Amino acid sequence: MTRWQQILAVILIIQIGLVGFIFWPQSSVQGSGEPLLPGFSAANVISLTLQGSDGERIVLAKDGEAWVLPEAGNYPANGEQIVSFLKKFEGVQTNRLVTETEASHKRLKVAPDDFNRMLEVTMQDGSQRQIYIGDAASPAATHIRTGDRPEVYLTGEVQAYELDPRASNWINTQYYSVPISETVTLTLQNANGTFEFEREGENWIMQGLAADEVFLENNLKTVLNQVNLLQMTRPAGKEEKPSFGLDDPRAIVTLKTVDGKEYTLRIGGQDEVSQEYLVKWSESPYYVWLAQYTASSLIEKTREDFLQMPTPTAEGENDSGGGGQ
Repeated sequence: MTRWQQILAVILIIQIGLVGFIFWPQSSVQGSGEPLLPGFSAANVISLTLQGSDGERIVLAKDGEAWVLPEAGNYPANGEQIVSFLKKFEGVQTNRLVTETEASHKRLKVAPDDFNRMLEVTMQDGSQRQIYIGDAASPAATHIRTGDRPEVYLTGEVQAYELDPRASNWINTQYYSVPISETVTLTLQNANGTFEFEREGENWIMQGLAADEVFLENNLKTVLNQVNLLQMTRPAGKEEKPSFGLDDPRAIVTLKTVDGKEYTLRIGGQDEVSQEYLVKWSESPYYVWLAQYTASSLIEKTREDFLQMPTPTAEGENDSGGGGQ
């Protein structure tokens, strides 16, 4: 190889190296390493709005020192969980830069009209900060950017699932609790009739049984387990609305306890979208939504659901288990 050919070979190698350096794909590059939210402190947040990609949203706000759901009659929220969640944003850094161009926002799910999660926080001084949480590049790397900047970063501090906008993730979903051991009577009213039950010692009996009817106590115990400790899906607020359908409830459950107290659960209308039912407990100021399965099982109960059905005999006749030779 001549000297001239050697020089050309070296130049070619340098050119290939430059091209590789320029166009080699990089998952992230080093950023400035500063906080994504300079001066941000969880203690200074007074409200926040969480929104999901499907449009579902929730607003959480401080009422004095407590956190509440202001759009649901200031229903109590889990303050410790909220503060712990907000503190994670204090540690988000800008040292893992992914892109500086808006053209990539939709692909990374951090665009204003195409995001995984959006968080908007309001501070004590009235200022607001908007944060977009996108797809995860790995279990410990989620795309994130602020609403006022085009840069997108990777962070391991927060993940999209932590920003679930369903109310059930931010409250205690137990609506009420009445110990079964203290319950002495239960009455269920619905369109199929009125069914009354009473506890005698350790056993339950059904009122109004015919001579040939056999009560299935286990079927009542299923109902007791549902209504003595009720879990809601979300609160609806303190103000009753005509759409709640409680002027003509679909079912009413009445419980009496050993100390003579009486409690009532009324089941009203159904939400067309979620299929949940609106309910009201006599001892709570709040109206709440109940899962379709639980509400429907009370609304649709019939007398036969609590009875042992006759079994057919060998000749095809019904045999209730009674009678002699």
